[in-house]
Amino acid sequence: AWAEEGAFARFEKWVKEGNQFACDRAYVNPSSQSKLAGGPQMTINFGDSTYSAIRQDILDQLLLAGARTAIVLNDILSIQDASKLNKGSTVNKAIGDSSEDKDYIPPELQKVA
Repeated sequence: AWAEEGAFARFEKWVKEGNQFACDRAYVNPSSQSKLAGGPQMTINFGDSTYSAIRQDILDQLLLAGARTAIVLNDILSIQDASKLNKGSTVNKAIGDSSEDKDYIPPELQKVA
């Protein structure tokens, strides 16, 4: 679909889908199906089943965002000269790569006694 429709058409479709999701799911109480209204100070109380529904919606949207990001990156990398990406980078070792790094705390996060 990406290749046939083109990037801009696909982006517009994704925006419309996101808006539709917001109207139909994100701003709707899953238990009562009533629209959520109010300001930033509004409190909503709900049970475990409602929490599970909201949590699943959020996870689904995160997975969808990841898949869409991969589509875009794959398209970008297939167009540009990406052959040099396999040559590595200037980063030789990341913190946490070895067992001695497990207890490392960056200086700015260390507590001053």
